[in-house]
Amino acid sequence: MQTFYPHKSQFLYTVLRALHMPYDRFMYNLAHGHLYEIILYLWIDKLYRKDKTSDEAVQLIYKARNRWLHTPPKPHKEEPICYTQTERKPKKPITNYLPGYTGRQAQ
Repeated sequence: MQTFYPHKSQFLYTVLRALHMPYDRFMYNLAHGHLYEIILYLWIDKLYRKDKTSDEAVQLIYKARNRWLHTPPKPHKEEPICYTQTERKPKKPITNYLPGYTGRQAQ
């Protein structure tokens, strides 16, 4: 059954209700930048723009949420934020800018 929602807020409320999420708590967490609510809002918004029904949206969100929550994060290359004095690499002498410079002082 195709249900037309003239306003996105009605679609959002219906989907959140089907997901058993209180609307006021969701909006509070969304306004305070909680990652889960931001991602959920982006998914709901995208499904609304694709003219999905609320039932289709709930099913797709369940699938996407399970995939997102059960997928381990990709390992990333660990690089130090800053180097200590002993970890710093020695600078190479700039020999290509000074012709005849070998890195030693003349005697």
